[in-house]
Amino acid sequence: MYSLRKRRLLSTENDKTEKENQKTSWNQHRTDTGKHEKENARRPKVYEDKKQTDKEKEKGRKEIHKNQEKKQMKWRTNIEQLFMDMGINVAGPGDRHHQEGWLNIPCPFCTGNPGNHLGWKESEDYFNCYRCGFHSHVQVLTTLFNIDEAKARDMIKQYQDNLHVPDWNKKKKAQAKHILLPSQCGPLRKAHKQYLRKRGFDPKQLVDEWDLQGTGIIGPYKFRIIAPIYHKNQLVSYQGRDITNRSKLKYKACPIEKEIRHHKHCLYGLDHALKDKTVVVVEGITDVWRLGKGAVSTFGINFMDQQLELLTEFDCVWILYDREPLAQNMASKMRDRLRTEGVNARTVNLKRKGDPAQLSPQEAQTLMKYLLNTRRPQPVV
Repeated sequence: MYSLRKRRLLSTENDKTEKENQKTSWNQHRTDTGKHEKENARRPKVYEDKKQTDKEKEKGRKEIHKNQEKKQMKWRTNIEQLFMDMGINVAGPGDRHHQEGWLNIPCPFCTGNPGNHLGWKESEDYFNCYRCGFHSHVQVLTTLFNIDEAKARDMIKQYQDNLHVPDWNKKKKAQAKHILLPSQCGPLRKAHKQYLRKRGFDPKQLVDEWDLQGTGIIGPYKFRIIAPIYHKNQLVSYQGRDITNRSKLKYKACPIEKEIRHHKHCLYGLDHALKDKTVVVVEGITDVWRLGKGAVSTFGINFMDQQLELLTEFDCVWILYDREPLAQNMASKMRDRLRTEGVNARTVNLKRKGDPAQLSPQEAQTLMKYLLNTRRPQPVV
């Protein structure tokens, strides 16, 4: 009797102990599970290839690509719509200044030959004039519509609504290791020689002095004379001169990313000119062809700091730009900048209209002899 009662008590105590142990183990399990869930929540999700379907993978890729595109987007001013609303006429396909991807209008900043020189590049959203260079949106609108800067900024904001494009403003850099001249480039052909003779040049002499070559009838550089550009006796770029006088671009340089050194960081003819302490600076490569060794070109009236640095190697610099007011204004700026560097820089004008390339060989020879042996400025030829 006693033993049976004792057994029952013991079994009851064992049942209680077992239930408590089960409860403790369950609570411990819940606690451990909660910890694991929190830890897993902190960890980045890893998709298993076995469980992830092809559609989910493709969706993930599109989402990543979309996010990357959003990071590269920036607001752009819809200048095309602005011009339409304000009644501004732009250059059409038949205009010589019309170029795909650009909206061109007459430049309100410069004077000289009429034409639609000021362009707005749609993909990169900036203004640039063929002659006087870069202008900000505010500068263009204030000058074009005769308004103050505050109104110009309000107008820009108005035409930025709900319009965005990829940010293409990353500047291209010259990064090529060697230069490849345009396709079909070779010795001057009959058409190239006829063009040079018509302008009073000797084709054989130019080939010997400047290594000129010509292109064929197809390709992006068709019907052009190719002038290699050397810097420290290394071929770093080139520029092509149209021989038909029908191309929208009279001069076409090597693409920046295919240059070893940016052509606007060079001076055409520099290696020949370094032999003397005096140099004559002109606008284009044809001016250098006419004046010969001792002349260098800045590839237009807009000059770069790198070009000014190269000119500081000379004791005396003559600046012979065209007689147009804008060209003379840029020549004066170059002169003043060089003088701050201690260079004896002076501007000089031709007595008659035109550029140095229009001089006769005898006039060019007389002019260069005079400039390289005197430092007093006065109109010549």
